[in-house]
Amino acid sequence: MLRINQATSAQPSVVFELRRKLLGQSPIRKPLHGASSSVLINVLVLNVAELASLVHLPGESIVSDRLRRVKTRTRPAPNCRSAESSVVLGENVHRGVTQPALISAEMRPRHCYLAGASGTGKSTLLLNMILQDIEAGHGVGVLDPHGDLIHDVLRRIPAHRIDDVILFDPSDDQFPFALNILEAKDATERERIVAETVMSLERYFPASWGPRLERILTFTLYTVLDAIPGATLADVERMLTDPKFREEVILKTKDARFVDFWNKQFLFLPKNAVDPVLNKLSVFLLNRTVRNVICQRHSAIDFDDVLNSGKILLANLSTGLLTEKIAGTLGSFLVTKIVNAAFRRSRLPEAERRPWYLYVDEFQNFMNLSVGFERILAESRKYNLVLAGLANQYVGQITPTVRQALFGNVGTLIVFRLGIDDAQLVSRELGAFTAEEVLNLDVGQAFVRSGMSSATLNLTTNPKPDIAAADPSSSIQVLNRTRYSRPVAEVEAELGSVVSVDRVPDLANEPEDVDEDDLVV
Repeated sequence: MLRINQATSAQPSVVFELRRKLLGQSPIRKPLHGASSSVLINVLVLNVAELASLVHLPGESIVSDRLRRVKTRTRPAPNCRSAESSVVLGENVHRGVTQPALISAEMRPRHCYLAGASGTGKSTLLLNMILQDIEAGHGVGVLDPHGDLIHDVLRRIPAHRIDDVILFDPSDDQFPFALNILEAKDATERERIVAETVMSLERYFPASWGPRLERILTFTLYTVLDAIPGATLADVERMLTDPKFREEVILKTKDARFVDFWNKQFLFLPKNAVDPVLNKLSVFLLNRTVRNVICQRHSAIDFDDVLNSGKILLANLSTGLLTEKIAGTLGSFLVTKIVNAAFRRSRLPEAERRPWYLYVDEFQNFMNLSVGFERILAESRKYNLVLAGLANQYVGQITPTVRQALFGNVGTLIVFRLGIDDAQLVSRELGAFTAEEVLNLDVGQAFVRSGMSSATLNLTTNPKPDIAAADPSSSIQVLNRTRYSRPVAEVEAELGSVVSVDRVPDLANEPEDVDEDDLVV
């Protein structure tokens, strides 16, 4: 028994290679003379427990290059009732059985959130999901702050969907895409646009924001939108710098509240009270490329038609081409216009609300919306706007309020490898897998919770699809320039008399207002 106790100790354990050998050929089997051949001599007779202590799978303390250890547990993928309208995520392998891992058609309208550190396979999965929706004929939107995902999608657009692609690329300064961020179809959208503009600017200038700045900006936005069809941010700037233009606009204003502000409040403010507002607007209006995009009076696309006709909207918001502030603000306005178009579907019969799938990488940069994020998650489902892939690298980047709304409302959670703090956060949502297992995921491996935590499974993502034999990127760009853009010379000639407004001399030389606390230094 002492020998057996020694064998059960972890310290002397050794990995032996096991080879098949028939018992009948072994020298340990030696029949006794005159006895049954089943009686063995010169052997150690062991019971099952004793034998298991001698020959067993190696424990954690055994290190050998001949061992391949599994870093995480596995769980089987549930049977899907219908593969139609589902999206394949990759392969689920459990106990040697391989089967597709997918989000069912029933779960897709409940949205999807993906979290994973850079280089873990998140973008490859997004690419595969996007291409499946495009191939199936669905309407799709992609907002990409890096540009690589848009590039990969463009190179793989199937021939039968090329005509549906709308490429929004603000960096194309030779053919500016027209996107008037202040354009509104109705009073409800106008109020949301005003709120979104104020929130976006405050977000990027929190240290130099004040109540007077916000009041001036808000009333200026409402006034120009009320009086000028197709008003732009250039009109907002001119309203604050050109007294003659201001008088003309006030005469056209229908709302008495706005008229009272300009006649009874604004006139008594120090002249340099507008400087903080102009400072914020200059972020957009001094950038030639951005100004040519957002100051055209009429947007090139109708977002209602984009959703209802199943178009493919690809927005390249690369911060390598745009500043982070501009990219984030443009992305926020794009999301706002998409959400507003979805909410207007309340006028359509439910059967006519065609599904439209929105993918947003680094979504926290674009979700500072006047419409509450929780409301978007809850109500967009009614109008068939599916947040099919909200992705980011760090769960900790998300504010607690948004994180609570996200985990409480999304139907599908996909987790790639994360850092220790984020792994602990998501492990509570996964249920079946621990934070340590999240830390141990390899590139291309993920855990998925679709529905209840009991449906959590492991998956390995599929590789990127092959690029089309004939890369359609160039033809798509040419087609989009023809449909949605104009030559830069034509745009600048139209905007020249509007956006090149000189400051009036007395305003430019106004002494500092010591009572103002929100001037930008």
